[in-house]
Amino acid sequence: MENSSERKPTQDKMLVDSCILVYLVDKTEKGKHEKARQWFETIRWEKNYFVSIQNLREYANISLRKTALPAGEIVENISLFSETFNTVFDRVEDITAAIGLAGTRGKLFWDAMLAATMQRHGINTILTENTKDFKKFKEIKATNPLE
Repeated sequence: MENSSERKPTQDKMLVDSCILVYLVDKTEKGKHEKARQWFETIRWEKNYFVSIQNLREYANISLRKTALPAGEIVENISLFSETFNTVFDRVEDITAAIGLAGTRGKLFWDAMLAATMQRHGINTILTENTKDFKKFKEIKATNPLE
């Protein structure tokens, strides 16, 4: 049996929010795009980064509404994200948990849904530009990788 002092520390699981996915591929906001690309290159092959199916849905919606990316490129990017990051899926019990989180804490439902899904998967950190939206969830640490 290995000695506890010889064990390597485990890395926290981190979820990449939709806004970061958009900045990775949309060059409209050049400064944020460059920071997102630099960040991505430093973590690309690490195994502790996740996206939720909700993040991929939101990425598609934002990209279709607010970017000039062609539909085919959006589809390719979704494939890239799902291959690069571990993908987690929400379940019915996450909806129930999100209603409780949103109702008792005055949060937006979709943020609560993401927080509930993260908690069920043991993910305690979200990488997002919208840190204030998640700081109200005491179980979730919100960090902006673009700062």
